[in-house]
Parts: sequence; structure tokens; C-alpha cells
Amino acid sequence: MPLHTSSRAPPSSAAIPLVLFILTGICIAAVTELLRSRLHKLSEANRYTEVLLQELAHRTRNDLATIVSVLRLQARSPTDPAVQAAIASAVSRVDVVAKVHDRLRDTADNSRIELAAYVEALCGSLADFHRGVRTISIGVQSGVSFPSRPWSI
Repeated sequence: MPLHTSSRAPPSSAAIPLVLFILTGICIAAVTELLRSRLHKLSEANRYTEVLLQELAHRTRNDLATIVSVLRLQARSPTDPAVQAAIASAVSRVDVVAKVHDRLRDTADNSRIELAAYVEALCGSLADFHRGVRTISIGVQSGVSFPSRPWSI
């Protein structure tokens, strides 16, 4: 029987690349699972933060409404007209704060606010608040382009 020669490498030298390939696959799978786990935890934390922010906004809105209600109840009691004017002024101020809060809360992207529209609405609210009380003039200068509409009463 003749001796048969083969061109195959010895089994030990063929096993090394295979073992390295398997170890590399296991490492990639472990890293992928770790990243997936971290991403899931971050997603849960983000949802929890959103719920907390919504709850905070809701409570703030309720607190401001409660303040306005208490002030309006106080204004109904028969008191000095100067006191009633002061209470009406306080109600207007709280209303301005509530409008600012609503505008900040209602942004589509909580990390960005369209400054021009925000400042315009804020100045409009301030102008409405002071209308009939005293003459004010509000001017805004910024690197952001604003409409050239001055607010004055």
C-alpha cells in the first residue's frame, strides 16, 4: 500500500484561525448585547425623565391656576379699590408667568426654543399687562433677526 501524501496542514495549525474566528464572534456578540442593554436603560431613563417633566409641568400649571383662583376670590371681597387694583395686577402677573410657562412647555423640541417667536410673545404679554397702567416701550436687540415691530402702549 503506497503512502498517501496530503497537502493538508496539520490539524493544530488549522484550529488556531477557527478558534480566533469563534472568539472574535463571541466578543462581538458580547459587546453588541452590552450596547443593546445600555441603550435600553438609556431609553427607559429618557421615558422616565419625560414623565417627570410632564408631571412637573402639570403641577406648575395647577399651582399657577390655584394662585390665580385664590387671588380672584380675594378680589371679590369688599375691600378698598386700591387693594382690588393691586390684586388685579397680581393676577395679571401670574397670568404672564403662566403664559411663559405654557410657551416653554409646548415647544416641539424641549431642547430648542424659537427665540424670535418667544420674545415676541413675551413682549406682547408684557405690553398687555401694562396696557392702561402706564406707558412702556420695549425694544429688543439681538444677533437673531426679529420682526421690526416695536411694542409700545
